[in-house]
Amino acid sequence: MIEMLPRPSLLLDPARVLLDLDMRSKKRVFEEVGLAFENSGGPARNDVFRHLLERERLGSTLIADGVALPHARIAGLNKPISVFVRMAAAFPFDSPEAQAKLLFVTLVPDKADASHLQILSIMSRMLTDAELVAELEKAPDAEALIVTLQAWEVRSLDKALRP
Repeated sequence: MIEMLPRPSLLLDPARVLLDLDMRSKKRVFEEVGLAFENSGGPARNDVFRHLLERERLGSTLIADGVALPHARIAGLNKPISVFVRMAAAFPFDSPEAQAKLLFVTLVPDKADASHLQILSIMSRMLTDAELVAELEKAPDAEALIVTLQAWEVRSLDKALRP
């Protein structure tokens, strides 16, 4: 039996894809992310904001130059959900030198098992693929961005299944 890889694209919908935000602070971006979750039927923006900042205090979620995977556990969720953010320009994430332009923000249930770590691992592989990052930076809208992520997932699954 083949175990299916988690598909991060399934955690998104177009209402939770924020393109070309023009903000200059992590706190302001997290406020906007909280609003996107709240407006799409997710947890309250203040809870999202607080939990994301608490998680960042434990250690940065910046995984590569220009890419971050902020994540947090939230009570009341029954499944993982995500917001994808593409900034208009990179902004100081941890310091003036450590900047982010793409963020894949994920919330998981507070009682989540370790399966969310596999999702974060796949997101990390996705967003350290220079070719994919270039495609995401050019996507004209939310739907095209999600299709780009899905195509990458299919290519990765194909590679994983090759003998």
